[in-house]
Amino acid sequence: MKLMKFLALSYLLLLVACGSSGGQETVAALGKAHLSSALVGASVQVLDERGQPVTTAARTTDAAGIFDVDLPRGHRSRFRVVVKGGTYEGKPFLDTLLLDVDHFDPATGVLYANAATTLISRYMDRHPGANVADASAKVKKFLMIPLTSDAGFNVDNPLQNYFRHEKLLADMQASGETRLDNYLWGLVAEIDAGVASHVFARSALLGGGIDSIVGSLLKFLGKELGKEA
Repeated sequence: MKLMKFLALSYLLLLVACGSSGGQETVAALGKAHLSSALVGASVQVLDERGQPVTTAARTTDAAGIFDVDLPRGHRSRFRVVVKGGTYEGKPFLDTLLLDVDHFDPATGVLYANAATTLISRYMDRHPGANVADASAKVKKFLMIPLTSDAGFNVDNPLQNYFRHEKLLADMQASGETRLDNYLWGLVAEIDAGVASHVFARSALLGGGIDSIVGSLLKFLGKELGKEA
């Protein structure tokens, strides 16, 4: 009888150890760090509301920008994902991607870290009293992303047209800014100043957006002028 109790206790301890990190039960969560292309070989850390690491296990993104992290089981309160370093399109990535999450369920959710989520996090840094939902709504309104769309998080989805990283990066380059961090802080300042919406969308109108509309009009005018000549 004592042997059976000992074996049962040993089995229970083994189960707990296999699903724990640092003596705490954990659950795996998947994420992706992405701009126009994946962020490769970047370090990933999860911080709690006090800015303390949730777990000490080191994680990095793979060739597709995908990473996995361990969260305490049942951890649904606010936390922040911080992605640094690595390479982007073959060059060292000198900036930081952020994602603030509240009430996350790793069974159904994915942790997307990109420029849109980083803008939301930077807005929260500037406004410590803002929660994730309010900051997301504020930024989505500024970027003209529908509040009902999850494109503010999964913006690398090629089927969505609300936010395109290539347009944001092109605008950043045109402004003369070389650092994504600085550029996003500038967008936060625009939000606070009440500047009109800044759109990084690829419109689906007529299969190509404003450029297609303008092009069609020019072709039409060209034909009409040709008839009159």
